[in-house]
Amino acid sequence: MKKAIYAGTFDPITNGHLDLIQRAAELFDEIIVAVSSRPNKATLFSAGDRLKMVQESIRGLKASHWASATSGNIPRDSWQS
Repeated sequence: MKKAIYAGTFDPITNGHLDLIQRAAELFDEIIVAVSSRPNKATLFSAGDRLKMVQESIRGLKASHWASATSGNIPRDSWQS
């Protein structure tokens, strides 16, 4: 099983991000899209709003999962389909 992780702040998620996720879905069995927060980076949207945007945007992609992260720390038990 091939797995990939795509981490970023996704502030907001763009068509470019979605294009990469869709192309990766053709190459990998599982893609983790990790929405991160960095204390030293100002964002337009809250982490919760960004996570919801990603969830809605990747809904329906079989290989995609999402995860919430803070400062790059992504606990495996937080991954969701």
